[in-house]
Amino acid sequence: MSELLGSLIMSGRKALNNYDVLFKILEEVTSSRVESQSRRSEPRLAQCDLAACARVCRSFTEPAVRLLWGQIDSLLPLWHLLAPDNVALPKECTEEYINLLAEAKLYDEPGPWDRFLWYSKFVRRLFYDSSMCGDGQAHLFKTLLEHNGGQPLLSALRTIEWKRVSSRDYSFTDAFFPGLVDVTLSFARQRSSAQLWRDIDLKPLLVRLRDASPALETFQLRIPTQAESWIVEELVQFPRLRRLYGSFTLDFPSLTTLVSKLALVSLHITLSNDSNIAPVGAPGSASLPLLQMENLRELRIQSQSQSVTQLFTALHAPQLRSLTVCVIDDPNSTVDYPALMDAIANAVSSEVMQSLVLEIYMQHYIPRAPRPAPIPLVTLLHPILPMQNLETFELKFGGRLQLSGANETFADIARRWSALRTFSLCIRDWHPDGPSPTPAILMLFARSCPNLRELVLPYLDHRALVLPSEGMPAPHPLLYLDIFDRLTERESTNEESTRMAEYIHRLFPSIDLALRHYGRSYDLAWTKVFHRIRMVRETLQA
Repeated sequence: MSELLGSLIMSGRKALNNYDVLFKILEEVTSSRVESQSRRSEPRLAQCDLAACARVCRSFTEPAVRLLWGQIDSLLPLWHLLAPDNVALPKECTEEYINLLAEAKLYDEPGPWDRFLWYSKFVRRLFYDSSMCGDGQAHLFKTLLEHNGGQPLLSALRTIEWKRVSSRDYSFTDAFFPGLVDVTLSFARQRSSAQLWRDIDLKPLLVRLRDASPALETFQLRIPTQAESWIVEELVQFPRLRRLYGSFTLDFPSLTTLVSKLALVSLHITLSNDSNIAPVGAPGSASLPLLQMENLRELRIQSQSQSVTQLFTALHAPQLRSLTVCVIDDPNSTVDYPALMDAIANAVSSEVMQSLVLEIYMQHYIPRAPRPAPIPLVTLLHPILPMQNLETFELKFGGRLQLSGANETFADIARRWSALRTFSLCIRDWHPDGPSPTPAILMLFARSCPNLRELVLPYLDHRALVLPSEGMPAPHPLLYLDIFDRLTERESTNEESTRMAEYIHRLFPSIDLALRHYGRSYDLAWTKVFHRIRMVRETLQA
């Protein structure tokens, strides 16, 4: 309680009455459900608990109701406020129910209408699905809007996520008003994406959104296809747009237009693979214009390796803190991952970068396709090792990339990236011709990375355990540990497994074993080790 009150005072707010204190307490307990990077969920109040709090006394009512109604998954809770007493409240919206509300006209009566306005003023986030009797709901919403003199029905609404049932569905545009700062538009997949895109007519909706909500800061457009240039021209006319998220694909000219006209702080896009752009350094290769993104803090980009490398060669983003790169591995092309990492390192500030995620996916499978030569992990990571404030590094492998690694490489990683909270190498195994790191690297992370909470590693040679002469470090508060098995390594003696289990338990006594996926292969070396750790804990707790 003292910490909550202290945070109120330090933030410049004064707890003048019970409302401030109660709302802050309920808000803190409610928001603690969000998962941390360690994948642990903390318990929090459920909806029924908040409803019970609202009924305790008058002092508890408004703080609890404000949280209960802050986010609603449909308009149905609001429609229930205008239902006659003798009508059963449905769990899903139907045309019959909407018609009944329209005919009852309880909004003409002061009591129901005042109650509707009182609850609606707390709604800050709304999910609206047009497939649920969209025309009827839109008509009723418009009727209530006119009854309210044209004033917004949801005066506190800041975020709308609208799932449109068709490409020409404009039913809910009446909900657009100046207070909106975050809008998501998605489309029900009733037909192929290509057909949907040919039929789509977004321009009237974007124009309406721009005119009604000039303060819009965040826009997410879920259309999994190529974005035409006119959409970009419409988007750049939103004067305050700072966050743009889309499943659509942009070409380089469209991206250049966005970058030059919007001061974006967050951007999620797919970049088209421009066949006219030659590989970096190739004779006659096209040079992209410099992409100055001085305000960019977070970027998620997906494309083939060549296009991504070209992008970062032209990009200058000194304030970028979080970067996710999804590379589509084309079996018919040569992938130069060290060049990609070097381009990334040159595009960002090593002092500012805090999170770097590299995801590699195979575009399509070709039987007996040639695999590229193995890349030493130290070669791949060398350009980004100076990122001394990195807290998250993840490499998710689903392509042809094969790595080789040694303990010395991990010693350098742990020493340079001492601020790590998450380190994840989601590749099952190392190149068969290269060395395999040993469990000694676990001690390197325990000694050098005090804030580490999640550690995922490929196979470690479980037989090569030599305890250091200076003894074990103090127990480390790591919460999640996973080490992949080598499917060909099924020989592990009970003595080896027990020794390794005791070693890991002494290093990381707080790891959550419930998150370890065992399957049925208890004869695999590392599955057997984690099973032994569970047995050690059960013995200590007995």
